[in-house]
Amino acid sequence: IHKNYYLSSDEEKKLQDWLAAPNCSINYSTALNKRAPETGQWILKDPVYLKWRKQGGILWLQGQAGSGKTFL
Repeated sequence: IHKNYYLSSDEEKKLQDWLAAPNCSINYSTALNKRAPETGQWILKDPVYLKWRKQGGILWLQGQAGSGKTFL
C-alpha cells in the first residue's frame, strides 16, 4: 500500500534538518565525473519517476550500499 504525504514548508525543513543529509552538490559533482554515459537513463521512463516529476514532492530512492544510487 502506498500513501502520499504532503508536508508544509516548515515540516519539510524540520525533516531535512533531522535527516542531516550531507551537502549533495559535492557528492553530485564527484559522481557526475565518474559515471558512465547513459547511466540511469532507465529511471527517466519509470512510471513512479514520471508521476513524481509531474506532481513534485520528495522522491525516495533506496537500495543496498554500493548499488549506484549516487550515480542516478
